[in-house]
Amino acid sequence: KDGKVVDSRGVELNGTVIELRNDQLFVNGDRFLIRGVNCDPGIEWDNDRTQSRRQWLKMLTLYKNLGFNSLRIEGVQPKQLEDALQYGIMVMPVYAAGSCNTSEVAVGNLVKPEHEFNVDAHREMAIMLNGHPNILIWNTGNEIHHTGGYDDKGVIDDYLTKAQQVVKELDPAKRPVAYANLNSFGTSWYFEAGQDVFGYNSYEMNDKFQYSMPA
Repeated sequence: KDGKVVDSRGVELNGTVIELRNDQLFVNGDRFLIRGVNCDPGIEWDNDRTQSRRQWLKMLTLYKNLGFNSLRIEGVQPKQLEDALQYGIMVMPVYAAGSCNTSEVAVGNLVKPEHEFNVDAHREMAIMLNGHPNILIWNTGNEIHHTGGYDDKGVIDDYLTKAQQVVKELDPAKRPVAYANLNSFGTSWYFEAGQDVFGYNSYEMNDKFQYSMPA
């Protein structure tokens, strides 16, 4: 009013632009090749004190020296993200409650499941962690695969699609992926919905891999 500032507010931007071009990942215009490793999540802050902070930082130093630039952590805490960022390391948070041996574990009920409740933990994860610039990719599900005797592909596709919508509403800059279809080539089906980056995991190479992958 009359040339004076009468109100102001701050808006926080993390300034990360993530693009997928020609099947390659770019971060702020530079190609980003993920060299990742599973990380021991046993940090002393909120669990059973299996690892001290000194041990955690020593492990980050080791990973950095070995050339890793990405960590996959289940139940990641903001402090871990802050430490990893100081080492120039990306973190992919895993929605641990999505880890399961049957799809029923993930959605609770295969007949008319209430996905608004099923994805609540995804929502909490995104709210708590979405301000960190070293998260490029959300893992919205892990080892989700077919429940024998059920035609559950549509149910899981709907579940992963809802999870994708939730994290992108809260954090549109990042890219969801899910690790599903464990050892299911030629025996079951893909759960390809709800992912910006298609993820497939298997502990063994199936003979039909070369024919299934293009499809």
